[in-house]
Amino acid sequence: MSSAAVASQGPESIQPQAPRRGRSAAEIPVDLHGADGPFPGITRNISREGAFIATHQPLPPGTRFLLFLVFPGDRKPLAVRAEVRWVREAAPDERPPGMGVAFVDPPLGVTLSITDLIESMGSNPRR
Repeated sequence: MSSAAVASQGPESIQPQAPRRGRSAAEIPVDLHGADGPFPGITRNISREGAFIATHQPLPPGTRFLLFLVFPGDRKPLAVRAEVRWVREAAPDERPPGMGVAFVDPPLGVTLSITDLIESMGSNPRR
């Protein structure tokens, strides 16, 4: 699995938003496997239902692909099918480009890992 990830946000003046209930702002390196082969990304917001993935190569809405995530403390990536719901292009406010995805029939192991991650992050969404 690739360890490359999208660079972090720039200026200190940008305040990270607290994630909504049931979500975590955890940054998890991911590999996306679509029709054009694998490419890297990083989660910026994740829940049991989906995630925002920062990447310079967002796929078009409606595209299904295989997503590999390596959760903190795990060595092996977990795979989940995902579908692109919306895309954010590079913005003048320096929010990272990327895409919002919904997980498609996530395996129990992925759901449990996300639940553990959200619970462990508690009220401190960025570690």
